[in-house]
Amino acid sequence: MSRMLRTLALASALLGSARPAGAQARIRAATVSLSEGAAQARHGQGIPQDLHHGSSLQPGDVVETGEDSRLELKLPDASVLRLGPQSRVELGSKGGRGPLAVRLFLGSVWAKVTPAAGRAPTLRVETKNAVAEARGTTFRVDAHQDSSVLVRVYSGTVAVRRDAWEKVLGRQMQILVSADGTPGVPAPFSEADEKNDEWSAWNRKRDEQGK
Repeated sequence: MSRMLRTLALASALLGSARPAGAQARIRAATVSLSEGAAQARHGQGIPQDLHHGSSLQPGDVVETGEDSRLELKLPDASVLRLGPQSRVELGSKGGRGPLAVRLFLGSVWAKVTPAAGRAPTLRVETKNAVAEARGTTFRVDAHQDSSVLVRVYSGTVAVRRDAWEKVLGRQMQILVSADGTPGVPAPFSEADEKNDEWSAWNRKRDEQGK
C-alpha cells in the first residue's frame, strides 16, 4: 500500500472513531411517545421544530404545546412525563447527567416515575415558587397564570419545597403554593374532586394502558 493510501486509510479510521464519540456527547433527555395536536421544541436560539412521535429531545430544549394539545415523553429510565394543553417546560439535568429536571413555566405536567433495578430514580419539577421531587411515584404539577402552583400525588411520595420550607406529600395528598411562595396545608383529595377534569382522566387512562 502506498504512503498516500495508508494516509487516507488512517484519516478515514480516525473520522470513523470520532463520530460515535460525538454522537455519545448528544445526551438524550426524552423521546416523544405520543403527540396529540401541535407541539414544538426549541434548543437555545434555534428555530422551533414541530414534534411528532419518535422525536428526540435534549437537555436544554424548551417544549411548548398548543391549545387542546397533549404530549407524552418517554425518559431514558422508562419513566413518563406528559404535558397538558398550552404548557411550556424546559428539559434539563444536573450538570447534563443524572436525574431529569423539568422547569415548568406554565401549564400542567403529569409524571409517572418508574423505579429501576438497583436504584430509585428521581424526577424534579421546578416552578417559579416551588420544587416537587419524587421517587418511584405518580404526581402532577399545575403552574397557574397567577403563578400559584398545585401539586397532587397519586402514588408514592413527593417532597415539595422552597428555601425556607419543605412539605412531604403521600398518596392522594395535595398542596397549593401561593403566588408569593407561601405553602398551604397539605390536604387529601379524591377522585370525586377530579370528576370533571379531562386532563386527569386522560392521564389515568394512559397510565393503565402502560401497565
